[in-house]
Amino acid sequence: MKKFIYISVLIWGLIAVSESFAQDKKEAADSSYGKIWGTAFGDYYYKTGGDSTGNQLQYTPYNKDYNAVDFRRIFLGYDYNFNSKFFASVVLGFDGSDALTNNKRAFFIKDAYLKWKEIFTGSNLTIGLFSTPGYSVATEVVWGYRSVEKTIMDQRGYLSSRDLGVMLNGSFDKDKNYGYYFMIGDGTGASVENNKYKRFYGNLLGNFAGKKLMVDLYSDYEATGPGTSNTTFDGFIGYKTPAISAGAEYFFQYQ
Repeated sequence: MKKFIYISVLIWGLIAVSESFAQDKKEAADSSYGKIWGTAFGDYYYKTGGDSTGNQLQYTPYNKDYNAVDFRRIFLGYDYNFNSKFFASVVLGFDGSDALTNNKRAFFIKDAYLKWKEIFTGSNLTIGLFSTPGYSVATEVVWGYRSVEKTIMDQRGYLSSRDLGVMLNGSFDKDKNYGYYFMIGDGTGASVENNKYKRFYGNLLGNFAGKKLMVDLYSDYEATGPGTSNTTFDGFIGYKTPAISAGAEYFFQYQ
């Protein structure tokens, strides 16, 4: 049986820095403005015991009694609002285990995208490197996982939090209780494309009980070679209020 136990003590939480270049906060919606922001999250951890081989948990590679003060992740971003229709964002990220050959911490391009809002009524078009639908639509919103651990599909390598491609998303109703996401991406996450195949993502979601209850159905498909492919299915139901979050998620992949 594989076991993994660790004790983590937060020593510095969230650091947010932002600067607005708008001349007046009361400017019209069509005016352009930019914002620089940053976030850092770190802790002290001590591994009391557990398996040190065979899976992708953050602390798996470390042996018993290993301990350190470290950053979990660091983000540095710049957002620019061109007008009421166009928005762009570039984010550099460090995810805790990224290192150069000299073992110094390495930043990578986490986000770099342009969003066309209301390309037609109720829908947006996004092009570039950004969050995948199966990561950011439901589980990340309800659980707020990433301050502690990755989502279950991201953690096990079935779904990356980011991909380079194009996405159309929107709502079926004016109150935005029912929506959809459709994306075509490289399927290589934040890494450079290494084959000719593409990954197709799809999401359908519904909000009920005053948007406290969310139901989400997700699937993706990617050819992996001549005559071979991976198809993933995921279902999520969650209940969220300012005081509590509860829910369940199930996924499987047909290879």
